[in-house]
Amino acid sequence: MERPSKKPFVVTILILILIILGLGGYIAYDYFIKDEDEVKVVTMVDNVNIDLNAFYQISDTLEKFDIAFNKAGTKFFGYIYNTKELEAKDFDYNAALYTSLTKYLTASNTNQTIVSSKVKGSFESVFGETIKYNPTSIELNNNIKIEYDLNKAVFNYTIPIETNNYAPEYITKNTKTILEEDKIIVTKKVYYAEYNGSGSETSRATIYTNSTKQQRLGEVSVKNGEANTEEVLGKYGSRLSTYEITFIKNSDDDYTFSKIKKIK
Repeated sequence: MERPSKKPFVVTILILILIILGLGGYIAYDYFIKDEDEVKVVTMVDNVNIDLNAFYQISDTLEKFDIAFNKAGTKFFGYIYNTKELEAKDFDYNAALYTSLTKYLTASNTNQTIVSSKVKGSFESVFGETIKYNPTSIELNNNIKIEYDLNKAVFNYTIPIETNNYAPEYITKNTKTILEEDKIIVTKKVYYAEYNGSGSETSRATIYTNSTKQQRLGEVSVKNGEANTEEVLGKYGSRLSTYEITFIKNSDDDYTFSKIKKIK
């Protein structure tokens, strides 16, 4: 008799490994096969179990932070890196709302809408019950405003198509993930890059510890449209700012943002 295919099991393992690597973690894991047709993946460190969905949620939150705060062009640029410690309860509400909107925003030069219910789900995935969702209009800069229509329960906005692909930016690199009984801590290296030139001619970037540019580290090449992270880490890794982002456990598959702290 032909044996059942193990492809779904292999795919599950590969997905888990990719997520762990994406979070920069060094996580031990075990696999328990309930029967030939069903596979349950349990991630374990020091007897701490975590559902695979929690990794997706944490990865999604980290991506939202990068989109919201890493690119120049809005008043929220660098927001989470401008303090030594920022707890979720002290998060600027407009910055929190912008975090929840970012993945739905499209640059198109035409009016776009986002339904409030989608933003609410995104908001609660990041902040849980720490901050109450309260849809409102917010300004991104002097030229761009996201208007909330209370009657239709939608956000309206128009964002011009970006012509400068090499705007100054913060770049982050996850370096470690720690699981504890009731929380997960992700460690990030963070640096600020300004590009020399613009458009397709840009081949070098100047690296600073942060956007104040008080500490210049040097120059690196541009790779895949941004400052070469491997080169930055190799040359200046020990001098980069380091942050810990803590997520608290609400249930096995639900971890929400708790705080970000600069540890170096």
